[in-house]
Amino acid sequence: MVAHALAERVASWQVDLLGAMLPAADAALPPFPQAARRAFVDRLPQLTPRHVRCGLLIAAVVCRVAPLLSGRFAALGELDPTERETVLAKLQRLPFGADLLLLAKTFACLAYFDDETIQRHFRGSER
Repeated sequence: MVAHALAERVASWQVDLLGAMLPAADAALPPFPQAARRAFVDRLPQLTPRHVRCGLLIAAVVCRVAPLLSGRFAALGELDPTERETVLAKLQRLPFGADLLLLAKTFACLAYFDDETIQRHFRGSER
């Protein structure tokens, strides 16, 4: 029971992390719905080896507490874009921070373009 609750909490942090790593949606960049992010996180065990999931778990935990570097008690995705960039810049300078951010950004991009709605948007704009 406790393990399931913890797994749910970590999955929600990973969902938030994927959303926070991408720029805000605009006309050229459609939004990345939370349901699509959650579907991707739920499929991670089938998509990636354990050591990669471990790295993403560490990135999610670190990014969850990273706003504390700026004295904010909020999730990374809850910060305004300027505050988020400040926190990410501070995190980048920490040991292994740049590596964790690269991992998180890579997975955010993979998850974003894995969504069929996003794929249709970009395929439609090519025609």
